[in-house]
Amino acid sequence: VSDHLTTPELVDVLAAPQRPHLDVLAFDACLMAMTEVGYSLRDYTDVFVASQEVVSVFGLDHTTMFEVLEDNPYSITAEALGVGIVQSFEDQNSGNAWDWDTNSVLRSSGYDQLAMSLQQFVTAADVATDLEMNQMRAARNASIGYYVSSLRDLGGFMQNVADRPSIRPEIQYAAMEVVRTLDETVISRTNDRRGSSGASILLPSSS
Repeated sequence: VSDHLTTPELVDVLAAPQRPHLDVLAFDACLMAMTEVGYSLRDYTDVFVASQEVVSVFGLDHTTMFEVLEDNPYSITAEALGVGIVQSFEDQNSGNAWDWDTNSVLRSSGYDQLAMSLQQFVTAADVATDLEMNQMRAARNASIGYYVSSLRDLGGFMQNVADRPSIRPEIQYAAMEVVRTLDETVISRTNDRRGSSGASILLPSSS
């Protein structure tokens, strides 16, 4: 019987008494740069590093990912270390056949505002007409998808919603607010060939 570490289980571990607060939490695993995961872990780390896509067989490069720490061990910030990890990952995978590797570093302090903008978008879209709902489904289908097809690029989806003229301005504006708050939360990301925004979100195709 397989047993997977779930996000609530990880939160329980990090929230345990006497557990130290983490400066950087980096996942050497696939599909972890979900907005839902980062939001769940926001109170336990300052910086969150993860991949939107399935990572290549190489994973993180453990020979170069801490070079920025070696160069400046006494004054490096958590954000700078996260950026160094992402840059190391991009350098390792540059030119490989698996050229859609994604990796991003996000500041945990941005997740509350990001969640608030998402709630405002949901509220605005709650009264959408059937036409607008169909347009938002089309925007979902046009956004970047990953190995698990229900995971879609958050920034791309919201931009696609905002760019559709048949969707009312209130919904378009709320979508652009999500794009703005996501941009403020993402510190750095790899330049994968599809243009991922740095965070994915669960967007099932059903209903």
